[in-house]
Amino acid sequence: MSAEGNKDAVRRFFRAIDARDTAGLDALLASDYRLYLNGGPDSMDREGFKHFATAFTVALPDVRHTVEDQLGEGDRIATRLTITGTHGGELMGVPATGRHVTLSALNIIRFKDGQLAEHWISFDVMGLMQQLGAVPAAG
Repeated sequence: MSAEGNKDAVRRFFRAIDARDTAGLDALLASDYRLYLNGGPDSMDREGFKHFATAFTVALPDVRHTVEDQLGEGDRIATRLTITGTHGGELMGVPATGRHVTLSALNIIRFKDGQLAEHWISFDVMGLMQQLGAVPAAG
């Protein structure tokens, strides 16, 4: 698939998460898909990711992933996102606060045979925890 086709697949991937479209995710994720989260001790497989995505959308029921930038080269696409949502369920051990959160994330995705095969996510965990009131803001 071309870089433009892969960029489109990434956009469909984030729309599927927002829509809780597990069939859409199944179509996009390779059977041997692996997710690597910054700060996470282990990678997640395809089923682990789907559980993670479900927990994330329960914690932020109105979550929206907005693609800000995408760059592609070879079989990899880098995507900068803005993620917004209202904290309506437990998130990373923090009970629901009702607060609106906004965070940036950088995703690098490697494609294999037109599907997402490997996925690295880096996001500002400290900034998210500050927005949730779990840690004091700097200053």
